[in-house]
Amino acid sequence: MGKLTKNFFVGIRTPWTLANDEVWLRTHRLGGKLFAVAGLGIVVSALVGWGAAVPVVVGVAVAAGIPAVYSYVLYRMLEG
Repeated sequence: MGKLTKNFFVGIRTPWTLANDEVWLRTHRLGGKLFAVAGLGIVVSALVGWGAAVPVVVGVAVAAGIPAVYSYVLYRMLEG
């Protein structure tokens, strides 16, 4: 996700990421890292035997929610 170019089909497509190239780039770099950590957490929880439902829901919610909020805050700082 960190090297994904701006488009209307794939990625974190908030109005703020689509409006500014720098916001798009920074948001997707953060999102890529968070999704990698979420995936690692899901794998670890499966290996430990905790089940998959809670780690998947929490991991995806955090990995998708933080970049969405970050994109808005960053857009306001840059365009402010």
